[in-house]
Amino acid sequence: MREDQNLPENEDVADETPPEEPVAEEPVVEEPLAEDTLDLQDAEIAEDAEAELDPYDHIGEVEGEAEMRDMIGYIARVLVDDAEAVQVTSNWNDGRLNINLKVADADKGKVIGRRGRVVHAMQSLLRVAATKSNMRAGIDVE
Repeated sequence: MREDQNLPENEDVADETPPEEPVAEEPVVEEPLAEDTLDLQDAEIAEDAEAELDPYDHIGEVEGEAEMRDMIGYIARVLVDDAEAVQVTSNWNDGRLNINLKVADADKGKVIGRRGRVVHAMQSLLRVAATKSNMRAGIDVE
């Protein structure tokens, strides 16, 4: 035996560390969710489905949108003979504000103008107002 180790010289030294015991994992038990949690999840799923249909429905009315509709309506009412028939609505489509202008059939030519000059001028004014609000906009005449 060697004096410094207190082990015989010729014997192989075995590792004296005890083997680690395998740790048993506890089974995961899923607790049933409360009714209100399920309702929240259903509501979130429904919101996601609606967002996929039209991602711009949640926008609502943007600052300046009502003023742009009013401006187009004012210009159209001044141009046409039947001002009562003018209807101006707006909707969002692909991140762009579309202003729908409905006028009487007899007044469509006055709103569109020769070669579309009047409607192009209204479009230019609308584009300036939309740029001020950091958005894109267009006019559809019906």
